[in-house]
Amino acid sequence: KLPYWVEDEVVLAGADWDAELDADTSVTVDGDLITARGPGSSADAATTLLDEL
Repeated sequence: KLPYWVEDEVVLAGADWDAELDADTSVTVDGDLITARGPGSSADAATTLLDEL
């Protein structure tokens, strides 16, 4: 058992936490950072990147 939860530490640091654990794909934009979950998110991540430019 962990003495802390990663989610709690991330939120305390001021970041957004996206816990879509059931999602196969996900693209999240946080300021200048774009993250994607899994190979199925590649096209959405590329489109998001182009939209953000």
